[in-house]
Amino acid sequence: MSDTIPKVYASNPDAETWMKTNPIHPSMKMVDSTVTTIQARMDGDTDLGMISIDQNENGYIRRSTIEFSNVLCPGVRSFNGTQIVSGKEISQAAQDFVVEDGGKTVRDASYYYDKVNNGGNNDYTERMKLWSDAVTFVVNLTDPVDGRNPCLDIVVGKIFTFEVSPFIGQGGTGVLEVYSSVSEEEGYVIAEASNMTKDDVDQCIWYTLYAIALNPMVCSVEPKARPQTLCPDLTSDLSQCPPPSPAPSQPSSGRVVKVSWMNKVVVSMAIAVFSFRVLN
Repeated sequence: MSDTIPKVYASNPDAETWMKTNPIHPSMKMVDSTVTTIQARMDGDTDLGMISIDQNENGYIRRSTIEFSNVLCPGVRSFNGTQIVSGKEISQAAQDFVVEDGGKTVRDASYYYDKVNNGGNNDYTERMKLWSDAVTFVVNLTDPVDGRNPCLDIVVGKIFTFEVSPFIGQGGTGVLEVYSSVSEEEGYVIAEASNMTKDDVDQCIWYTLYAIALNPMVCSVEPKARPQTLCPDLTSDLSQCPPPSPAPSQPSSGRVVKVSWMNKVVVSMAIAVFSFRVLN
């Protein structure tokens, strides 16, 4: 069988311009409990250790939110160890695959979509239907006249960031990271302005996760915690909420108060000799 593909190409010299091979089903690329973790977050469950909120020393909100951490297949970043493909090119190609042709590229590459919609029977799993329904939903969002699609244009195109981390030797992880560039609350507000409900956004997220896993460049998909620093009102533009100015120094009155911003207050008292009274 090792010579099958070369023989196919030899008999069909134009085949290389359109032939694609992806031997791993998308769900097989997702680590255990990927869907469970994402669904729990959509349901507001914070018991999985994925979301935590506290206040740091500058008065900002520190939060851990979910990102999709995607291991790239061998050969995607380099060929024979010499030709290096830039992270920007890879991240752009990954995002283009998700949004291409109003979602039809993902639909046409999806075995699960074909199985559910064209299989002729109900011989498919609940998980297959989850992915198929997400693809159908997003494709149907595409306006037939102008081609606009709020999921692909707004959520994937503006809210999500696609970014390839530097190589491990350069201090990175080398993976394709996909995460929201704004806070969760802001994301839903932005989507709502395009007439998307929370359920619509959740379907868009399912579609994006599936499309990433469907991409032949990606070999593994895993949800991970990503730190976010937000303003006290949970918005992400820190320039709009500069840290408070240091409190003016108090005139010497014999008492010094030191405040820690981790909600613990330490008070130290220095009593001047002239005000100290001894009780008999």
